[in-house]
Amino acid sequence: MFEMTASELQDIFCLDHNDVNRLLKLEVLTPKKNGLGKASVYGVQDFDRLLDIKMYLLAGFRIPDMPSIFTENFDADDKINKQIHVYKKRIQMLEFIQNIRSDIKAFDRLSQEQIVKAMSVTAQNTNMPEYGSKDYVKLFQGMLKLIFIIDYFSQEKSLAASLKMVCERFLDAYHTIEPFMKYLEIEISNKDICNALLEIQDCPVEDNAVVRRYVREWVTELKKGKQETFRYMQNEIIPTIVDGLDQDSSECYVAELQHFVQFIYEYFIGEEEIFCLISNFVRFVKGLDRNALLQEKIKMR
Repeated sequence: MFEMTASELQDIFCLDHNDVNRLLKLEVLTPKKNGLGKASVYGVQDFDRLLDIKMYLLAGFRIPDMPSIFTENFDADDKINKQIHVYKKRIQMLEFIQNIRSDIKAFDRLSQEQIVKAMSVTAQNTNMPEYGSKDYVKLFQGMLKLIFIIDYFSQEKSLAASLKMVCERFLDAYHTIEPFMKYLEIEISNKDICNALLEIQDCPVEDNAVVRRYVREWVTELKKGKQETFRYMQNEIIPTIVDGLDQDSSECYVAELQHFVQFIYEYFIGEEEIFCLISNFVRFVKGLDRNALLQEKIKMR
């Protein structure tokens, strides 16, 4: 008869005493008592269950996840796909960090004169504020804030956030975008924005299946145009920015821009990310004050 003690199982599966106790409290493991007051005895079913548990733990699930995993309504394929998605996002972020570190090292090798020249040329050629100025620092901080806001809204957990939080963060994003629009010389009136938001309020998207189908088609088109985007950046945008720089400075800028655009494509342009962004945006629009929109103002109810 197949029987094992808790200590034997801990040794085989490299678990500690606390892990086994937590699994017992969650009733994921159900050993038999070997007589009154004696230690628990684990049979073949417990062994097989613990083998499954260990594999799920190695895949990134946590002990509190185990009770839901071993139920009839647990969708293993869906949960595993989500876990794979999480790890892919982590890898993409790590690769971006690695590239940025490499870019910083490349910039560090430039002389102070080259750096000043590079920043000056960029300001002249892009209508961006001069490097080191208060406007530059404010714009840079705004860009970071915007990235973090987008990152938050592109995750599934953000769909559980309160409507108030959704509205506050989207309004933060709106106010952060305004300076970028000014520097990029993009003019969109408040009236046009409010009219567009009123249209969305009048025709709200309720069916998630419809949204997902739309997102799938949109993501497919965006990914098809990825190479074209890179070609346009390489042939049209980059030459304008680096015109007048020496080769070393130019190479640093080109690498940084390419890494940034590549990260945006790989990290944010995915079905789950854009679905979450659109769903959150619709919730935000529903949470706006209709009378304020009619008066060309944007504020919460």
